[in-house]
Amino acid sequence: MPHLNLVLPALILAVALPATSAYTYYRATRDPTLRPLGVTKEEMAANAGEEHALDITVQIDWGRDTEFGVAPDELERALSRSLQAFDADHHFRFKDVPGDDVLVTYIVGYNRFGPYHPTQAAAGIRGALTALQMVTPDD
Repeated sequence: MPHLNLVLPALILAVALPATSAYTYYRATRDPTLRPLGVTKEEMAANAGEEHALDITVQIDWGRDTEFGVAPDELERALSRSLQAFDADHHFRFKDVPGDDVLVTYIVGYNRFGPYHPTQAAAGIRGALTALQMVTPDD
């Protein structure tokens, strides 16, 4: 039976070592690609940059001097409803820009669709959805 006393710890070590090593690497580098059983889209987006995530980034350039008749949160809700109708994963990024223009750009990976004036923003949704389908792996 002394042989069993060595086998059990060796077996536990062999099973736990890969996960422990991956978790230690994650804690040291914050690189979520090797985090065991914990990789999320949000962490991947934060690590790779939002432009390379597997969703649609809706960038809204909001001019400081704009007199656009809609508030930023109203525009976000309207565009979000449009994208939700297609069950598309998306998030918004607002940029404060000089001037009076309000422009909407859809970003999927390295693809950019726009900029569009908010009244024409629906024109870019189809292209963004097509690009999203092309970069999203089949499950």
